[in-house]
Amino acid sequence: MSLQMHDPLTGDSVSVSLMPSDMSKLWYFRLDCKSQSGKHYIISLAKHQKRWACSCPGYCRRKIRECKHLRALGLQNKLDPPEPILNVISPMRWFAIKALLETTDV
Repeated sequence: MSLQMHDPLTGDSVSVSLMPSDMSKLWYFRLDCKSQSGKHYIISLAKHQKRWACSCPGYCRRKIRECKHLRALGLQNKLDPPEPILNVISPMRWFAIKALLETTDV
């Protein structure tokens, strides 16, 4: 399933789809994010930091971790994904992961 969303500040469009899990010990969910420029980035939920992260240069270079891709998908400074993203990653899987996050310490 692929989803098209827009950054509320810049109007840039972002396309996102769920990637196969890499069974990483550091990340939950791997979302392939295709920006308006055609470049691909990976958006994932950091297990220990309990926040969403992006592999784009804008996110990686900033001291305050933010980027237009996270904003467009409604994941900026939030743990709970908005409904369109929830449908991409599977609501049942999300609630299982969220329960796990809530019971573990950082």
